[in-house]
Amino acid sequence: MARNYLLGRGERLTAPIPPVVAGRPRPRPYTPAQAAARLSPQLRSAVAQFAVLPSQAAPRGEAVALLTMHPQYVSKSEFPKALLADAGLRAVGSRHGRVTPQAWTRVGEPTEVPTIELFVAGRRESFGAWRATLDAVADRGVADTPAGEDAFRIESARAPLPADRLKGFSDDGAEPDVDRLLEVVLHGGRDQGWILEAFDSYLGTLDLEADLGRALSAGGLTFVPVLAPGPLIDAVSRFAFVRAARPMPGLRPVVSAGAALAGEAPGSELPDSDPIDAGLRVAVFDGGVRAAGALGRWTTAIDADGVGPALPELVNHGEWVTSALLFGPLRPGERAARPYAGVDHFRVLDDESVSNPLELTDALIRIRDVLATGKYQFANISIGPDLPVDDADVSPWTAVLDEVLSSGTTLVTLAAGNYYPPTDADDPLKIRLPGDAVNTLTVGAADALTGPWTRAPYSARGPGRSPGVVKPDILAFGGAEPDRPFYVVDNDDPAYSLGLDATSVASPAALRLAVGARALLGDRLEPLALKALLVHTSDDHPDGVPGRGDHGWGRAAADLDQMLLCDDHEVRVVYQGTLRAGGFLRAVIPVPAEPLSGLVTVSATLCYACQTDPQDAPAYTRAGMETFLRPHAQRYSHALATNPSTKSFFNVAQLGAAGLHSRAHLWETTMRRTQRFQASSLDEPVFDMHHNARDTGAAATSADDISYALVVSVSAPRMQGLYNAVVRRYRTQLEVLAPQTEIEVET
Repeated sequence: MARNYLLGRGERLTAPIPPVVAGRPRPRPYTPAQAAARLSPQLRSAVAQFAVLPSQAAPRGEAVALLTMHPQYVSKSEFPKALLADAGLRAVGSRHGRVTPQAWTRVGEPTEVPTIELFVAGRRESFGAWRATLDAVADRGVADTPAGEDAFRIESARAPLPADRLKGFSDDGAEPDVDRLLEVVLHGGRDQGWILEAFDSYLGTLDLEADLGRALSAGGLTFVPVLAPGPLIDAVSRFAFVRAARPMPGLRPVVSAGAALAGEAPGSELPDSDPIDAGLRVAVFDGGVRAAGALGRWTTAIDADGVGPALPELVNHGEWVTSALLFGPLRPGERAARPYAGVDHFRVLDDESVSNPLELTDALIRIRDVLATGKYQFANISIGPDLPVDDADVSPWTAVLDEVLSSGTTLVTLAAGNYYPPTDADDPLKIRLPGDAVNTLTVGAADALTGPWTRAPYSARGPGRSPGVVKPDILAFGGAEPDRPFYVVDNDDPAYSLGLDATSVASPAALRLAVGARALLGDRLEPLALKALLVHTSDDHPDGVPGRGDHGWGRAAADLDQMLLCDDHEVRVVYQGTLRAGGFLRAVIPVPAEPLSGLVTVSATLCYACQTDPQDAPAYTRAGMETFLRPHAQRYSHALATNPSTKSFFNVAQLGAAGLHSRAHLWETTMRRTQRFQASSLDEPVFDMHHNARDTGAAATSADDISYALVVSVSAPRMQGLYNAVVRRYRTQLEVLAPQTEIEVET
C-alpha cells in the first residue's frame, strides 16, 4: 500500500511581491511644552546624581540613565533615534517595564500597561544640556530640535537605583565576612573593550578585580565574574555601565531525586549494527560517557578543551542523556531501536563543576567553541545554570547560544529544567536558563508517550520572555512516576534498564526525531525545517492556548510516521529559504485544482533564525515576520484594492500570555496556528510574509537576510483524494519526501 509522505520544495511556490504600505500619523499625548515641563525636573535630579559619581565610576565622563517610553511609542518606527542623536546620547539597552502614563490618546483614563525602559548613555554634560533644552521648550511652548520636539515619546527619566542593578540578593548580602561571587553585566560588547578596562580599573579602587579571562561578550553586553565582600557589592554596582549584578549561579542539579525511581528493570537487547546514517554525528554537551561502556559502539567520548577530571555522578547523567538520544525510551526486555546517527559526546563538566560556579562559565565557553566550528547540524544540552529565566535581563548562556546559532544551520535542543519536588514559590516551576533562547528548541517533559497526556509535574514551565513567550517550545515524554518511567541503558550493567523522570532525557528524545528524519530523508530538509516540523506535528493539548506555559505548542510526535506521513484527505508541505530585510514573499497554499468541499482545516508553523540583541530584552530578536493569510483570490476589501482581503492568522492571542503588546507575535521566532474554514471561503489561498528588521530596538538601516521554514497542512475529511490531487497539480514543483534509506519501523 502506498504511503503518503510529506511534500518538500514548497519554496518553489513562493515569489517576491511589492511591499504593502500602511500606517498614518497619530495624535500626540502631550504638547512639547507639557512634555518638557514633566521631564526637565526629572533630568535635573538625574544630573545631580551623576555629578557625585567618582570619575573612575564614570569613564570618559559618561553615565547611564533610564528612560521610560510612553506606551504608545514602543515600536521600532517610534524609537527616539533623532532625539537621542540631537541630545548627544545613545541607547545601550532596554528592558520590559510597566507604567501608567499621565495622558494618552486612547479612549478612557490611563491605566497601567506594558512599556519599554531604555538605558541611555552619554557624557554627564550632555544630560545637563538636554535638560536646558527642555527648560527652553517649557518656557517658549515650542520646540525646534528633536531633543525637544520628540520629548512626548518619553514618559519619565531617572538615574538607575541600586534596586535596578542588584538582583537576587538576600539579606545576607551585606555580611562583612561573606565573599560573594558575582556575575556583573556591563553595558558594552566586545567592540567596546574600554568599558571593561575602565570597570577593572574602578574595581582596583575598591581593592577588587574582575576575572577578565572568563569575561563573555554577546551583542551589547559583557558578563564578567567578580569576587566581592558583602559591604562592597553596592559599590561595585555604582559603576555607571553596570546593568546588573547578581550572585553567580551554580550548575542545576543533574541527578533527579527520583532517579531510578522505578528501580532496575530488565535490560533491552542493544542492536548489533552501526547507525542508520553512519556519516551523521550529533553533539551532546554533558558530563561525559565511558568510552568502553555499553554505548561505546555508537558514541565517541571527547574531553572538551581545559576540562578537568570526570565526576562519576555527572558521567551517569551524560550516559542517560546519550542513551535517550540513541534509542529513545527503552522497553525493558525488548530489543532497542537502531540508532539513527552516532554521537560525539563532549564532556564539558568536571569534578569541580558542582562545587565551583566559575566552572559553569568554562562549560559555556567549551560549548560555544564547538558550536562555532559549524561542524554539527544537531546538538543537545541538558545542563545549565540553576536559575530561572529573568524577564528583565538576559543570561550569558542565552545570549551566547543565540549568537552562535543565529544562522539557523544547527538545531540545538535544551532541557527546560526540573523541580523535585514542585515548589510553591512566587515563580513556580519557571523554566531554567538557557530555556529562553530563541534560536534553539526548548523541551519540557510530558507524562506519557502516547494517549492522554499532560505536563509532567516536575517539568519547568513558561511563559518565557517576550520575544520567546511560548517556552518550552514543545514537550516530549520524559517519564512519570510511579508507573511510566523513561528507561535508559544502565551502563554499569546493560542487563538492566534504569527508570528516570527528567527533562534531561525528554530533550534528546525529541532531538532523536529530527535526527531520524534527517537520516531517512537526507539533506533535503535543513535543521530549521526539522525544527518547524517537530513543532508542527506536535500533539496540541486539549486545553489549547491557556496551557501554552504548561504545554508549549504540544507533545512531540511519538514516532517518525506521525511527522512524515499524511492521510489521504490531507497534505503537508515544507517551505524553506531566505528572506531579505524588508522583503515581502507570497507563498501559495497548495490545494487541489477541483473545488474543496466541507470543512477545511489549515495549519501552519513558521520558524526563523536571526541575530539577537541581548542588551535589548524587549527587542531581543533583530528580525520579525509579519504573516497575512489571503484566503480567497476573488474577494477584495474595496474596488481599488490590488490584493485580496486578508484574514488574521498568527496573532498575539496564540501566545497565551497576558500583558503583551498587540503586535508582539511579529517578533516570535516560532509560531503555530490552526484555523477551520468553510470550503467556499477558500480559493487559491496564499500566505504573504514580510521580514521586519530592527537593530537595538530601532528600525534597521541595513540587515542580513534571514533563514525561514514554513510548514503548512491542509485537511478536508470529505475529500479522501486530496493528497493525490495536490501531488498531481504540483507534480513539477513539489517533491514527495520519500525516505532514501530503508529502516525498521518502530512500533
